[in-house]
Amino acid sequence: MSRPVRNKIIARVMGSLFAVAAGTVVYHEGTGIGKDGLAHPYLDSASVWTICSGDTSGVVPGRAETPAQCQARLRKSIEEHAQALSGLPERTPDYAVLAAVDFAYHVGVYGAKSSTTFKLLEAGDPTGAAAAIGSWKYITDDSKRGKPGWSFINGHYRYDCSTPGNKVCSGIWKRRMWQMDTMAGKLGSAQDAEAALARYDRAYAEGGHWVIPDK
Repeated sequence: MSRPVRNKIIARVMGSLFAVAAGTVVYHEGTGIGKDGLAHPYLDSASVWTICSGDTSGVVPGRAETPAQCQARLRKSIEEHAQALSGLPERTPDYAVLAAVDFAYHVGVYGAKSSTTFKLLEAGDPTGAAAAIGSWKYITDDSKRGKPGWSFINGHYRYDCSTPGNKVCSGIWKRRMWQMDTMAGKLGSAQDAEAALARYDRAYAEGGHWVIPDK
């Protein structure tokens, strides 16, 4: 059972913004539902058992779950990740709250809460917070030493997902671009931002830059 919602920002996430928050997370994470109508546990890229929409909590290897169980997981997981937003001012716009929820869902509560992005949001600066999301552009894999595009940064081999047209992790950067533009208010309302997800998914490289199609 979900715990009582007390913080007003979290109440918005779980109330008026839940539909767009859930839609955004599912767009990015998928449903995990297979052709047999069930979600099956799988090992993610970090070898962590995962199910449904990227949920890693209480996953039992070999135990499939129904769409209804996945929906329950999604609601619980969004509420858990929304705890990272507890310090945001009540005046934070809905579009910035939506971007913050998706960011927290992707990087985790601790990563979000300790980030410059959230510190700026808590200070009432969504524009600055949006720009700070751009620093979350690397993936790490020390087995890639010597591979093209992988650089030794802060003691690890990392790949810059913002590299235009890359085939390694462009999906992460497309998600970041959406989060940045949503948080900065460039896409309009939270509902408008959700509707723009597919455009960012179709972003392509041209002239050494990422281009986001108009439609």
